[in-house]
Amino acid sequence: MAKLNSKKHLNISYTEGEELFFLEDEVGLSFSFEVEGEITENSESMDLVANALDNVDTLKSTAIAYLKSALANTRDDDYQLVHDFLSDYEDDMETEDYQEMLGIDEDTELSLDKMIDRFTINRFGSYIDPETNEQMFVIDLSFDPEYTDQLMVINFDINKKIVSISHES
Repeated sequence: MAKLNSKKHLNISYTEGEELFFLEDEVGLSFSFEVEGEITENSESMDLVANALDNVDTLKSTAIAYLKSALANTRDDDYQLVHDFLSDYEDDMETEDYQEMLGIDEDTELSLDKMIDRFTINRFGSYIDPETNEQMFVIDLSFDPEYTDQLMVINFDINKKIVSISHES
């Protein structure tokens, strides 16, 4: 057994060469945590994972800023994806469920832009991109899972720059 070299999450151990997977709250995280076995074989790659996990709030902030920027610019390649993801909730959900999912009351006006601030991390992980053979990080953002299984998936490169986003369920 190896121990993740995290400064914030001291209780995460793993077996080298095997996939690392913990559900929410299993190791004190508020989201699931997943690392491909190929990455767990390499201590340098796992040090990158530990660093990214220690800075997951910064990655989330980067993702939030990116999504807001995409939503603000109709010419952005990701505008339609972000807009449609968010507006589907307004259009398809009952008002009470929509308000409960976002933790707001009936008097709260909530723009699509402000909805982005309501995202929580559903999953954080690291994988090897099959096309580039490079280590990547992924954050799945979502709203309350009691109301939705829809995810905004944000992929980061090793330098923690966003390389792609997608909508998954």
